Amino acid sequence: MELRGTGSSASTVVVPPGRAASRDAPSGKRKIAGEAWASLAEDPFSVQFLGPWFWSLLPGHSPLEDSIPWMTFRAIRWLRAYVRPGMAAFEYGSGGSTMFLAKRVRTLVTIESDAAWYEVVSRALRAAGITNADLRLVPPELPHAAKVPRGSVDYEAPEMPGRTFEAYARSIDTSPDASFDLVCVDGYARPACIAHALPKIRGGGYLLLDNSDWTVYRDMIASLAKYPRTDFGGVGPFQATSWRTSVWRI
Repeated sequence: MELRGTGSSASTVVVPPGRAASRDAPSGKRKIAGEAWASLAEDPFSVQFLGPWFWSLLPGHSPLEDSIPWMTFRAIRWLRAYVRPGMAAFEYGSGGSTMFLAKRVRTLVTIESDAAWYEVVSRALRAAGITNADLRLVPPELPHAAKVPRGSVDYEAPEMPGRTFEAYARSIDTSPDASFDLVCVDGYARPACIAHALPKIRGGGYLLLDNSDWTVYRDMIASLAKYPRTDFGGVGPFQATSWRTSVWRI
């Protein structure tokens, strides 16, 4: 599930939880237009994406239905250039990125935490005839009775207090080291997911983190300082405001 913290879903569009408010109401459309123009004012170079951006904001569009990652347009452009048919990819959080990557790589493993959304994405994969995506449901669990030792990985997520995403983050542990060309992190407990993902990325492969501009990830990003990093800021599909997606070459 690709996380965004903005309201409820549109009335008839298939979207993950956290989708922006309905665009059917006139007041909602005016708000979206105002946010969009404000984003352009902050980043005038985003005008190059104006066509697909406004197209994605129209009713009837969503990441899953359009098979487009819910990342910035600059990050999507980078993915189109980097991803190749012989590659193996792994992602935390399913949705449009699952459809997009599965059509472009040899194998894809996707970890999803929400049972209802897992069923929606599963149906979309079957309908598209996609067979190289291994979509796995790994829901959060009640935390262990004992407190997590100080200094260990934190498997909790502020969005879902009282649950642990340890099994979710550890899902990649069963894969051999250096076995993935790309790992995308766009779900829950992202610092924990990254900690488990790093050994599984081959030399020269990439780690991708969406919403890397969130202040909650500042310490985690600092811990990755030894790896070359590229930021893709600006606007992206299905959202009127700008944000940032980043990749690290491992």
